[in-house]
Amino acid sequence: MGGGIWSMHFIAMLAFIMPIPMSYDVGLTALSLVVAIFVTGIGFYVISRQSASPLRLVLSGIFMGLGIAGMHYTGMAAMRGNVELSYAPLFFALSLVIAIGASTAALWVAFRTTDLGQKLVAAVVMGLAISGMHYTGMSAAIFYCPSPGSNGAQINASVDQTNLALAVAGITFLILAFASVASLLERKRAEEA
Repeated sequence: MGGGIWSMHFIAMLAFIMPIPMSYDVGLTALSLVVAIFVTGIGFYVISRQSASPLRLVLSGIFMGLGIAGMHYTGMAAMRGNVELSYAPLFFALSLVIAIGASTAALWVAFRTTDLGQKLVAAVVMGLAISGMHYTGMSAAIFYCPSPGSNGAQINASVDQTNLALAVAGITFLILAFASVASLLERKRAEEA
């Protein structure tokens, strides 16, 4: 789940074309992946416990929503180019509300039933949470040119958009492959039991 959230985010980031060359800091980009995986893992762990209460649901939704937003804004901080970035407070706050609200709703639908149709609804709601938060966060972004003579924030350990797209595709493929193998092994173990 975390890898899927992260890959959606960076594919959308790569679709955002600036009129200046952009690259991405490798360390911050990797950190954004770790954040996405960590928060979804913790959120799912807490809500999937047998004693999942409404309080746990709300706390998991808040944690996962803030984590999705944290992943987004870490990814934004990874952008490198001759531009400075700030955020419009209203849209920034709205992006957090969307991420938390939709994450909570998705967790509630996903874990209250075993019905496949409702789980599909939960997946759609979570997709809306991720994309809604992303595009609201992008609406909050204000890019402006730094003062003349400034080089902007350049980091040597950065990757351009094409190489980042290839890396995101490769990492996403690996995550999906590992998840598929784990699912098959778990199914085999359950059948043997």
